[in-house]
Amino acid sequence: MKRIFLIPFIAMLMCKVTPKKKLSIEGDYKIKGTSENTPYEGTLTITKRGEVYQLSWYLSNSEHYNGVGILNDGILCVSYINVDLGSFGTAMYKVDKNMLRGVWVSLGESPVYGKENAIKKYTKEFPAFYNPSPSSILVEGTYKVKGKNQDGSSYKGMVRLTKKNGEYEVKWESGGNFYGIGLVDGDVMSIGWIDEEFKNFGVSWMKIKSPEVVEGFWATWGINNKGKETWRKMK
Repeated sequence: MKRIFLIPFIAMLMCKVTPKKKLSIEGDYKIKGTSENTPYEGTLTITKRGEVYQLSWYLSNSEHYNGVGILNDGILCVSYINVDLGSFGTAMYKVDKNMLRGVWVSLGESPVYGKENAIKKYTKEFPAFYNPSPSSILVEGTYKVKGKNQDGSSYKGMVRLTKKNGEYEVKWESGGNFYGIGLVDGDVMSIGWIDEEFKNFGVSWMKIKSPEVVEGFWATWGINNKGKETWRKMK
């Protein structure tokens, strides 16, 4: 019986394996979007700060927004604010090589999703807008919360989710009151949240594990690392 020595062949294959590159979304983008079905244009700059991303939008009508985002599993969840207009909301983008395709909604404004696509400035054509997929898991209700702050300390509390006009109203009671608005695409929820004084704001990237368990990460504007949070539904 002939013996076939595979070790050199396997070694050759291993040498050809290229490690998967991490997705990079930093840079300058051109944007096109719709707000209550009215088109708009502008630019977007994304900068990485530690574990999170800072975003800055400049629209052609001179409006300026700042945002903070968490990228995970090819989905960028963002919270944005315009202090001058008193406007605050959340966005969710599907990330591709040179583009972001997203939807957004502002707290207390139109129930119609806004849509926004961003392409790197050297990209010629904008892609088609996309519609988020509704979750098959109902997540309305009250949950017990356990989490870790960005400094590693722990906290507990409660969070209540109420579905309204296709998105979710979110209210935390955990070391203070925070209010938010959430978008769902499949089993991922993007939540933009803000404190009662309209000063501190952030974003949560949450995975809907089951009707009873939701978990994920959160970040605050101006701080470069993430916190963690787990929700368990109260009976």
